[in-house]
Amino acid sequence: MNRRILPIMYGLFIKHLYRYNESFIDVRRELKLRGKNFGEEILYSVFPKELMKLKAPLKDGTIKNLIKVLWKKIFESSPKISGNKGLFKIRDFQCVICDTLASEKGEGVLCDFVAGIVEEVFSLVYEELIDTQGWRVNCVETHCRALNEEFCEYELRILEKMR
Repeated sequence: MNRRILPIMYGLFIKHLYRYNESFIDVRRELKLRGKNFGEEILYSVFPKELMKLKAPLKDGTIKNLIKVLWKKIFESSPKISGNKGLFKIRDFQCVICDTLASEKGEGVLCDFVAGIVEEVFSLVYEELIDTQGWRVNCVETHCRALNEEFCEYELRILEKMR
């Protein structure tokens, strides 16, 4: 099965959800949760198991490389990645999800599923530090091609300590 089928099916699923749900916030929350579930399911097929035993932070270059590998294997595109010290911006100019949908409500961002995948993958990569030292990972989409923007952009925050 072609991997590009999943994002296309997801895009159609989102269109259906927005058409029949009034609460935009609840839909976004549900999509992120489903993305996190999917991220956990695919993690070990994308990255080696040894990576899940981290007891120390990864270097910025290694994090960027992991993001590139994740995008290539799941979404078959190569995002532009910038940032350091726990804040990374991921720009995807070829989001296959956004190729299949446009916001019918004209508000917000739509790729919460992708943000959920990224957040869960890095939460599992940093699971040891989260459990023992109170770290936290968060990913949100800040720009969306489905809303006529040039790219989808995500902010991945790997926070040293929850406050």
